[in-house]
Amino acid sequence: MSKRELDRDAKKIWQLLGDNCKRSYRYLKEKTGLGDFELGMAIGWLMASDMVTQEKSGDDMYLSGCVNVYIG
Repeated sequence: MSKRELDRDAKKIWQLLGDNCKRSYRYLKEKTGLGDFELGMAIGWLMASDMVTQEKSGDDMYLSGCVNVYIG
């Protein structure tokens, strides 16, 4: 997987989280059409960039977009 493909997949997820609500892994997989590997990589990329937060509830994982604002 190239960086360009990873960036493209992460943008798909970010757009679905753009309205600042919680989305399940299943929802994101269905709406993006990504496989488990591609979705996992893109989520990892967003988490490493502090762009999403993750919450587990039962057997489901939920993601939320977060905006980091620095006021210095």
